[in-house]
Amino acid sequence: MTKLYETLIVGQGLSGSTLAWQLLQMNKDFIIVSKDTTNNATSVSAGIANPIAGKKLNLVWLHDTLFKYSFDFFKEAESNLNEDICIDKNIYRIFNSEKQKEAFEKKKNTLEFKNYIVDEINPKNLINNINSSLGGFINKGFSIKLNLFQNSIKDKLCANNLLIEKEFNIDDVKENNNYLEWDNKKFKNIIFCEGAPGSHSNLFEPLKFRPAKGELLELKIDSLSNEYIINFGKFLLPLGNNTFKLGSTYEWDSIDNTPTKEGKKELLDSYSQYCTADYSITNHTAGVRPIIEGRKPIIGKVASSNFYVLNGLGSKGVFHTPYLCNMLLEYIFDNKEIIDDVNLSTRIL
Repeated sequence: MTKLYETLIVGQGLSGSTLAWQLLQMNKDFIIVSKDTTNNATSVSAGIANPIAGKKLNLVWLHDTLFKYSFDFFKEAESNLNEDICIDKNIYRIFNSEKQKEAFEKKKNTLEFKNYIVDEINPKNLINNINSSLGGFINKGFSIKLNLFQNSIKDKLCANNLLIEKEFNIDDVKENNNYLEWDNKKFKNIIFCEGAPGSHSNLFEPLKFRPAKGELLELKIDSLSNEYIINFGKFLLPLGNNTFKLGSTYEWDSIDNTPTKEGKKELLDSYSQYCTADYSITNHTAGVRPIIEGRKPIIGKVASSNFYVLNGLGSKGVFHTPYLCNMLLEYIFDNKEIIDDVNLSTRIL
C-alpha cells in the first residue's frame, strides 16, 4: 500500500526550509520537492532583520511580535543544527537627508520606537571611514546566514530521504477524493512556497505578483569596523574576514538573476557617498524578491482544494517567515485562524 504523507512542500527557499524544520519538530510525515536552489532569492539574500524600515523610518508590520519570534526561532535552529546561523549585530543607521533626521526626532521618544533605539550617533563621532554631516542612530537588529540555514536544512532532509530534487509541475498532480497524488506518492495537502517562480502558476494568478530584482556586491574592506550592520539607504553587512555584503537595488522591469553594470554602479555610487574606505569587489549576485501587491505576504488555502500557499515574503523574509509558517501549519493541522492582513481568502476578494 502506498504511504499517505501529510504534506508535500513545493520549494526549498527560506519558507520551504522553515516549514520543513517546523514539520520535523512536529513529527509530521512530509516530502519537499525543489529544483537547484543555487540562484534562488534565499541563497543571495542578506537576511537582515531591521525593525525600522525605509526612508520614513517606519516600524515594520507586527514588529512587536515578529522581531522576538524570528530571533528565537533561528537561535533554536542554530543550536539544534549545530551551525553558526545568526549574526547578532545592531544596525548603525546613517541619516541620508535632513527630512529623515527630522522624522527620527519626532519618533525617537515614542514608546514603540524607543524600545529599539540603542544610541544616537553624533556626526563628530562616527566610526572610521564613515562620512556623514547628519549623524544617525543605532537600533536593534540581526541577520541570518540564509544560505547556510538553507543548506543545513537540505542536508537534514537528504539524510532522511525527504528531499526530491526535480522541477515541479502542477499539471502532474492528480486530485482524488481523499488525497493528492504526485510522483507516485500520496499527500493530504500541498504547500506552495516557491517565491517569485510561483507567480508563473495559473493557480495563483489572482495574487497580483510584483516581483523585484535585487543586486548585491561582496566587498573586501580592510579598514572598516565589523561591529555593526551599517545602513545608509543601502546596507553593509559584515560577513567576517573583512568581507562585507553591499546591497541592495530594486528593479521592477528586468526580472532575472543576472547581475548588471547598472546595478553595480548604483551600489558603488551609494557606497562612495558614505564610506571612504578602499575596497575590492569579490562577487556580484542578483536574485528576485517575491513581492505581492499590498506588500504583505499571503498565506492560506486555495479555493476548495487541499492546496495551500505561502508567498510574497519580499525583502523582510527573515522577519515574517517563522511566524507565518507556524500560523499556516496551525491552520492546516489545528484549524486555527489566519489573521486578515495575510489571509489569502481576504486579500483576493
